[in-house]
Amino acid sequence: MGFLPKPIVLPSGTSALDVSGFKRAGPIGGKSVYYTSPVNGNTYGNFAWMADILTATPLVIPKEVTLDQIGIRVATPGTATLSRLGIYADDGNVYPGALLLDAGTVDVSTAGFKALDISLSLSPGLYWLATLHNGGVTLKVSTPANQVNVMGHDPVVASQAFSRIDAAMPFGSLPDPFPGNGNYIVGGFRLVFVRVAA
Repeated sequence: MGFLPKPIVLPSGTSALDVSGFKRAGPIGGKSVYYTSPVNGNTYGNFAWMADILTATPLVIPKEVTLDQIGIRVATPGTATLSRLGIYADDGNVYPGALLLDAGTVDVSTAGFKALDISLSLSPGLYWLATLHNGGVTLKVSTPANQVNVMGHDPVVASQAFSRIDAAMPFGSLPDPFPGNGNYIVGGFRLVFVRVAA
């Protein structure tokens, strides 16, 4: 089966792997396996997300896959009750472009792993995992030291790589295409998880 990176432990018998280690679909050791933005390590933290900020983090797809779930892990509930999840194509310039999937909303008023069933086939390439919240909520993130550099480095703070693109917009359906006024932000990846169909 080949090398598999160390899994991120998620609640309720699930685990997650760095997407760069895509080796298989379906369960490993009886657990469902999820993939996320590329990280190099197993140290994770929490981050308080704000309302009305559309955030996109990179997803590297190394082979043809069909995704059947998308989700986030709520560490601490806040004022938010809903988070909208989706996936964007890359526009060819390391920036999210066309909307491929608006998966709908998950209830984030309680802690735990929240997922939606989807069906989306992707070819190898760069994609973007998107979230938008109707209030504040604290979610699981990678630490800056563990993320794999996909977006380049901040020219002022050279020790920090960019980790996401934020664009201000009211909570609602995801826009198509992604807004052109997004800002590159440093810090750890805001982790959104996807599952490969068995």
